[in-house]
Amino acid sequence: MDIRVHQFDIKSLKTAFNIDEDKLINYLVEICGNINPEYFKGIIEEKIGMDNLFLLVAFRTDTHIRFTNFNPFAGFALVTIEEDYTKVHLICGKGTGSLLFREIALISQQIGKETIKLDSLMEPLPIYIKKYGFKPTKKNEVAQTARQMFVNGDIDVNTLIDALDPNSIYEENGVPLKVRVTRILARTTPKTQLQ
Repeated sequence: MDIRVHQFDIKSLKTAFNIDEDKLINYLVEICGNINPEYFKGIIEEKIGMDNLFLLVAFRTDTHIRFTNFNPFAGFALVTIEEDYTKVHLICGKGTGSLLFREIALISQQIGKETIKLDSLMEPLPIYIKKYGFKPTKKNEVAQTARQMFVNGDIDVNTLIDALDPNSIYEENGVPLKVRVTRILARTTPKTQLQ
């Protein structure tokens, strides 16, 4: 299956795939699996009028899929460009994270942003830390040490989560994380392009 990533605003995405907003939201909720549709609709409604909002969509390019009721989307990221950084509000899609993060990093680099931030739930937290190089934004010495030990393989994921004391690091929308754009690019560039 061939997957491509493209940047859209909500209106142009609905037009490109000839779907209404409810069907679009249902497709995106389906990708996330365990996300509450009302929560997602809330994010969309809150952010939809913002000039700095864009949606990155990883979609299947198989032609027969585009003309059926089958969900054409493999993954997506809801992103805003803030004054000093790029903010990922939501990213979903099994097997599309590297494609999406790479595209977010490339866009960020093009517009002069050096940092990408997101708020992570506990479940994907180890992936963001180990695979993509995210770090907790709070200057929490225990959290930073635990992160490094996890990356080095000295502790397991449960010990990492225990070290990220929910009372000191977990905020309303999750654990605030950040990463430099150059780090994401280094970790998501296909090996064939590095040679």
